[in-house]
Amino acid sequence: MFCAISGATPEEPVVSKRSGLLFEKRLVEKHIATAGYDGVKLWDLRKLKNFRTFTPYDSNTPTNSVQFDYSGSYLAIAGSDIRVYQVASVKQEWNSIKTFLDLSGTGKASCVRFGPDATYLAVGTGDRNLRIFGSPDAASEAL
Repeated sequence: MFCAISGATPEEPVVSKRSGLLFEKRLVEKHIATAGYDGVKLWDLRKLKNFRTFTPYDSNTPTNSVQFDYSGSYLAIAGSDIRVYQVASVKQEWNSIKTFLDLSGTGKASCVRFGPDATYLAVGTGDRNLRIFGSPDAASEAL
C-alpha cells in the first residue's frame, strides 16, 4: 500500500475512515492551505515554503476561505462560489468534483467548513446567512 500524498510506503500509516485512502502520518500533519487575493497556496510546514499555488477564480475575485476535510482527501474553497476538490496528491492536479453557486446573490462566500466526517458543508455568505450543503440527514445533524 502506498501513501496518497507521497506515493511511498508509509512508516506510520493512517487510513482515512471516510475515503479509505492511506496516508503517512507525518505528511498529513505537514501541509496547510491558505486563501487570499492571489488564490490558494499550499505550504510545507516543515520547510515553511509554499510549494503550490493555484487560482480558482479570476484576478479580481479573492479566495476567502479554504479547508481540508478531516481525511485530507477533499479541499473546499469559498469565493464567488463554493468549490470542492478531490485531492489525490497535494503535488498533482486536483479534480473539481462539485461547485455550489453563491445563493446569497452577493457573489461572496466568506467562509466554508466541512462537518464531521465531511457529511455536509457549512457556508457563510455575504448576506449573513449560513447555508448547509449535504444530505438531508446530515443537514439535520448540523442544527
